[in-house]
Amino acid sequence: MRIPTSHSRIYFLSAGLILFLITGFWIYQLMTRGHTLWVDVISWSADGSKIYSAASDDTDTEMIVWDVGTGKRIAGETHQLGRSTWIHELINEPTLFMLSYPKNGAFNDYPPPRISLLDESLNLDSDSSLISDYLGGVVPLDRTNQLVVYGMYQVQILGADLSPRMLLYEDRENRIVRVTASANEQFLAATSVSNVLTWDMKATDSYTELSVLDNLELGPVAISNDGRYIAASRYSLASLPGPSPVYFWDREVGSGPVKRIEYQQPVQFVRMIETEPEPVVLVVTGKDMLDCTVELYSPEGELVKELYRDRKEIHSIDIDQSHHRIVWVDSGSRAEMWSLANDEPQKMWKATWPSTRNIQFSPNDEQIAGQGFIEDIFIFHSANGQQTRVLKGHHTSQIYIYLFGSVMLLLMVGVISRHEERNKKHRKSGMINVGERLNWKMTQGEIPSSLPRFSFLEGKIDGHFEHILIGEGTHYPIMLGIFSWTEQSRENRVALKELCIIFPHISDTLPEMLIQPEFLFNSIAEWIGFQDIDLNESDALKKFSEAYTLRSPDLERTKEVIHDELARFLYENQGWTIEIKEDSVLMRWQRVKSFTSSRFSSDDADSIISFKEEAETIINLLLMRR
Repeated sequence: MRIPTSHSRIYFLSAGLILFLITGFWIYQLMTRGHTLWVDVISWSADGSKIYSAASDDTDTEMIVWDVGTGKRIAGETHQLGRSTWIHELINEPTLFMLSYPKNGAFNDYPPPRISLLDESLNLDSDSSLISDYLGGVVPLDRTNQLVVYGMYQVQILGADLSPRMLLYEDRENRIVRVTASANEQFLAATSVSNVLTWDMKATDSYTELSVLDNLELGPVAISNDGRYIAASRYSLASLPGPSPVYFWDREVGSGPVKRIEYQQPVQFVRMIETEPEPVVLVVTGKDMLDCTVELYSPEGELVKELYRDRKEIHSIDIDQSHHRIVWVDSGSRAEMWSLANDEPQKMWKATWPSTRNIQFSPNDEQIAGQGFIEDIFIFHSANGQQTRVLKGHHTSQIYIYLFGSVMLLLMVGVISRHEERNKKHRKSGMINVGERLNWKMTQGEIPSSLPRFSFLEGKIDGHFEHILIGEGTHYPIMLGIFSWTEQSRENRVALKELCIIFPHISDTLPEMLIQPEFLFNSIAEWIGFQDIDLNESDALKKFSEAYTLRSPDLERTKEVIHDELARFLYENQGWTIEIKEDSVLMRWQRVKSFTSSRFSSDDADSIISFKEEAETIINLLLMRR
């Protein structure tokens, strides 16, 4: 029977989809697969030949063992343990542990946190698990095959079988925040609400208490191999909005700090590096759009060297086993390695990596592993920072089935693409009409590399401009584009779009700042670490401050730019987000998510032009002076 022409495409698409699903099922069965969920944590094996990884959706925990040499998956299991935060294999007695937490930490409906013991095949030993209402973290002691486990009010030592060995500390009146060990594992240090506790592992029946006069909750802490020097900082989540001090102690001097250094940005990381002739303290600070630094201090608190200063947050940092090298990657995917082997720290290399976090040196320091922000795991060579392997878990052992599935996929894509092209022409019509009416040039979504890295355009999954119109506005050159990206919800990804207007290289006298509607601040302030700058010199500025959040590192120049007329216009036309970066300006209207707003539409040329004209009014007001 002849299929009617008007329906043949639908029938062909359906048949191709069914064949593709069947082929996909065969491929799934016959080929080794990698993670299907976002990777939570990775860890090298004790001998450096394998990598352990765990991914979860808050309930199911996928665990995989990878062969680093071949990039193939050796073993994999799925357990219902919740979100994992730590994996470790002891060196002297290879035993694999994993720390996991229940969904959202809701102890009433889900199991409490637990440390699990697993075998080489990732099978769970249910008889060897530590389950507690609260587990703050674990510090492995490889030299003695033990674990230091700390909770809210307790610090204890466990054996390799998770059996209790010794209770180091318990006090219901003093909450433990963080515990760390010296590089040689001879000393422990713990921070609490207002003091630091230290233990000599050769005499664990007592501890030393170091005081802090500021009565601040402490967080990151480090201790030297001889137990003499200690450094600690304020708990990072508590660093909003006040200062973040770092304290230095010399136990030979006394129980009080010998030096206090204060930062205005959060302190993320404190680590003791055992260099010669004396150790140095590594301090990492900052959040995106704030000052972000990597600095080395003497154990007495004197600055030795500033290694990094930028507006990009350090996503991850690690020190090699010999304590001779430091490597880090920032939120802009820029990686650097520094050598501490000589008297003066020296930069070894700088590279651009994929979006990477939780980087770790291998046990022999020759490789660096890091987890991507979705399912991938990357391996880099430590000598030059070049990527050597991506662990995806997809192999081609069943090549014929794979090719068959690929052919079916290509056929299906061909059918879908023709249908999608029609829809694309319809979506593109609004921008085409704007370009024709304004006599502007349309590009395929590429923006010049000379433009600054606007924070709104950075770090978004599949972020790109669908179309960009470039032309002369009333007074200044303008780029007008539809920016598309996806966001991950709990169950799937959601496609989003926003209409953006960029004024490139317009003025180098404008201060860097970010203006956005006030209703967004409460939900994101904890993550970006900014305070809202309130202007109250006039009624117009007061109303502006009620409707918008204003952030800038240059308060005085910002006050010169935000004058009454600009404040009044933005208050009467609420919804604008304005980012000034270097000499360029990006504007967008915050309520244009997926073009569901009635004010602007991607298919309506009039609304796009209205958006452009209103943005030109704002830029003219920005370039005025009070």
